[in-house]
Amino acid sequence: MKNVSEILQETRESKNISIEEVSKILKIKQTFIIALEKGEYDKLPSQSTTKGFIKIYAKYLGINTENIIAMFRRECKVVEGHQMKNKKNKVRIPFILHSKTFFTILTIIIILGVIIIYALHEYSIYKTPPILTILSPSKDSISTYNSSITIKGKTQIGNNITINGAGISNLDTNGDFSVNVGLQYGMNKIVIIAKNQLGIVNQRIVDVDYLNKQAVLQKQEDTFSITIKAIYSPTFVEAQSQNNTLYKGIINANSSIKVTGVSSIIINTGEIQNIEIYYHSKSYIMNGNGLGLILVKYKNGGITISKS
Repeated sequence: MKNVSEILQETRESKNISIEEVSKILKIKQTFIIALEKGEYDKLPSQSTTKGFIKIYAKYLGINTENIIAMFRRECKVVEGHQMKNKKNKVRIPFILHSKTFFTILTIIIILGVIIIYALHEYSIYKTPPILTILSPSKDSISTYNSSITIKGKTQIGNNITINGAGISNLDTNGDFSVNVGLQYGMNKIVIIAKNQLGIVNQRIVDVDYLNKQAVLQKQEDTFSITIKAIYSPTFVEAQSQNNTLYKGIINANSSIKVTGVSSIIINTGEIQNIEIYYHSKSYIMNGNGLGLILVKYKNGGITISKS
């Protein structure tokens, strides 16, 4: 049985009428006429418009309009029935994509993701060396006349702090600590260690020189300076004080050097003494032959010179 589109096309062709002529007379676009003859109704504006075009076109071709419209309605019911069937046969949504189930699973995934990220963050914190900031003293090497020193610092809560092997327990809620450390005369090495729960450590060392005030003052009082001059010719000179070499080398003729010692200065010129020693406004000429050492002693603001 022929459908509407086939009837329209065959009737037009039997009357030898072109699509262009139909379009011109009926004032319908050629694309719409082609769509009618091919049954491509979805290319037309609407179903009511399509029905109107078919009625006008059928009347123009001499086809019974009531019959052709009735056929069109039957065809539309078949098409609509097919579309409804397709709707019923749509793929069912998987159970997992149902709104309630989907959002429950999504929530669980988000919570697990947050937990994993937090765990990784905490692990990275403990894996890196713990924070250890020494606030006082501000330098790694200091000198003091006091018999003790206060170590102030900051770390993270949960870390263990030791100073020279002794643990401290007075961390406050901000991780601050303050410890008084006793000193011995001379150089003291203070080792501060922070250790986290994974056993990773961060270490700081502070060197503290505990000075004997009286010894320092005595040393300052016994310090003096002399000038050594070569008189006639270049002369080798080695000057020492308290086992410290003050000068070792050749002094050119009529040239001089200045050395500073504590309590005494020993001068070695080899086998020939050819020097003049100046202390303040006084000068002492030391010349002659023979191996010997010149001893310059300081006491109460003056010096004495002797050979040995």
